[in-house]
Amino acid sequence: MDQQEPTATSPPTAEAALSEADIIARNLARLFKERRTQMGRKVPREDVAEYASKIVGESVTRWWVSRLLNGEVTAPDPARLDAVAQYFGKTASYLRARDPDAVDHDGEREKKVDEWREIAEMAEDLGAHGLNLRQLHELSPDDLGIVRSLVERLVATHNEHRGD
Repeated sequence: MDQQEPTATSPPTAEAALSEADIIARNLARLFKERRTQMGRKVPREDVAEYASKIVGESVTRWWVSRLLNGEVTAPDPARLDAVAQYFGKTASYLRARDPDAVDHDGEREKKVDEWREIAEMAEDLGAHGLNLRQLHELSPDDLGIVRSLVERLVATHNEHRGD
């Protein structure tokens, strides 16, 4: 029996019937599963929420991450969605994609996120709270270099005084 090409009157496939919330939930579940396989343990939703909170500069709760994962958030805030994706080294476009494997995986973005995280953690270790990843993301490469240099100098000065 020959397979027919779908037509405009063909019934929608299960994939086509998925809502954006369902697609985001499916792709996010995939990321949780991949990270669990890499880490050998479950990824706490609290960790994702805490990371996202630092990026967006406002509270993102474990409950919201759970609702996102269950397909219950029908219109997610773009900044929050991007922050959740960044936790896994991805973008909001990846989470929204019907075929996430077709989304360009940008290794440069992962490097940038790691750099932002490193700078924010160095500042936080010095007791400088309030510098979040969203702010670092908005900086030009030159300005980010300046912030990195300042934070590194502060760390060096702090370590020198600690040694006295």
